[in-house]
Amino acid sequence: MLYVYVLVTEVVLVLGFILLLFGANPDASFVQWVYRALERSMEPFRGIFSPIDLGKTGNQVEAVLDTSILFAMIVYGVVALALRAGIDWAALRLYRMGASKGGAL
Repeated sequence: MLYVYVLVTEVVLVLGFILLLFGANPDASFVQWVYRALERSMEPFRGIFSPIDLGKTGNQVEAVLDTSILFAMIVYGVVALALRAGIDWAALRLYRMGASKGGAL
């Protein structure tokens, strides 16, 4: 479950990063959906870094390099790995406790 959540979040972050970078049309339904999902994923990371404006695209939409999204991708990945390590440690500890008492888990 942990990896599914992180995978979905990372995909949304990557899609949002690419759409912002290339100045996707915010009126398109798919882009609106990605931006809404991106807002939820980015809530704890907003304002850490200032976005870098890259100018307007052919359809007069701002292209933006949002480094906060890159930072969020790294943090979500590291937190997932740390949680997985904690779960593995706890599972091994429970297994050893059960084995030392003569029972099996």
